[in-house]
Amino acid sequence: MRALGSAIATFVMPGFGQALARRGAAAIAWALAIAIVHALVFATPWAFYAAFGLRFACAVHAAACIRKGVAFDWLSPLALATAAFSILMFVALRWVFAGHHTPSSSMAPTLEIGDDIFLDTVTPRLRPIGRGEPIVFADPCHPGEDLVKRVVAIGGDTVEVRCNVLYVNGEATANTLLDPKVSYRERGRRGWDDSFASLYRESLGGHAYDVFHDVQRPLRDSLGAPAGDVHDFPRRTMTALPACMGKSVGAPGKYPAGGSRGNGEFIETKRSATSCEPQLQYLVPLGTVFVMGDNRADSVDSRSWGPVPLGLIKGRVLGIWMSNGEHGVSWSRVRRVH
Repeated sequence: MRALGSAIATFVMPGFGQALARRGAAAIAWALAIAIVHALVFATPWAFYAAFGLRFACAVHAAACIRKGVAFDWLSPLALATAAFSILMFVALRWVFAGHHTPSSSMAPTLEIGDDIFLDTVTPRLRPIGRGEPIVFADPCHPGEDLVKRVVAIGGDTVEVRCNVLYVNGEATANTLLDPKVSYRERGRRGWDDSFASLYRESLGGHAYDVFHDVQRPLRDSLGAPAGDVHDFPRRTMTALPACMGKSVGAPGKYPAGGSRGNGEFIETKRSATSCEPQLQYLVPLGTVFVMGDNRADSVDSRSWGPVPLGLIKGRVLGIWMSNGEHGVSWSRVRRVH
């Protein structure tokens, strides 16, 4: 029973059982190794499972050490130090990493329904959020809910969408057609159904990622899309900024205030432009970011309710650590997210 109890304690506090058995070097080695592997989650979500396996191996090793009958002191300095290190490591992990469950296909194909993702909650405090990065943030329109989208523009940038082409600061974002028609699974009120989209590769801010557009886009592009597209932003019919629950984007307590730059503004660049030409830009307010879902034809994002204040951002998306979708757990989806 003593060995079993020590093993359980060691699983929670790596190195603790070894410290009780007076294996100081082993205790320190196990604790440091597991801490390092946990930190590797920044590189790959598989590190989470590797750390879990190491904890189990550490617990088995601790039980083997204890079963040799070595007398130990629960209050020995090494045991207390190991326990304290493990507690600090747990607190640090909870502070550095957070989780989010993907409930919709608005970020498909990058994220699918049922994907569970790790968030890096520390580096956004150390370096600014950049263009092309997927983030999780508190929903500006529904307090208490979180959303995941991709940052396409930062404060001070101009953003515009014409015929499904994204323009940032007047420059078209590189995008290449990969497949004119792909299928993906969507969950509705009556269960799972097939949906179809055209697949493109987009590059922004040093990030390359796949995006979905509606399946008719390739045909429209070949015809020149003379009538424009319903997903264009901003539209000339807009007389005010996007709104949340009937409140303007610059509503006190929700978004930065202070003049046109605080609330954002429209900038006309070419009045006589054709439907697909750049013509009307949106200036992203300072202290905010403009976000869009990777499923461009099926995402409610900043095109609908405006920019996201930096204070609402909860973290950068690191990767998918678990996916439990239509057919259960899919280990093939465990990966780094770009």
